[in-house]
Amino acid sequence: MTVANLNEAELRQRASGLLASGRLPTDEPSATWAGSGRGERCCVCHVQVRSDEIGFDLSFQSTERELELHMHTRCRIAWEQERGRR
Repeated sequence: MTVANLNEAELRQRASGLLASGRLPTDEPSATWAGSGRGERCCVCHVQVRSDEIGFDLSFQSTERELELHMHTRCRIAWEQERGRR
């Protein structure tokens, strides 16, 4: 499966569920990088971000921990849209 197999509604539904369960943060990342994928799994769709795709690395820092997440472009858009609705 690739992220291309998922439509926008599916991606938004996944992002919404992950936000509701607390598995995705609702706050702004402290740092964001974009570039060619490096094979990490996307935290929204769980599909590998391939080297021929643009991937986002998002860093979140709190007093308790540091978290780095990886997302496809489309998955980041879905996360941003759902995060904005909260």
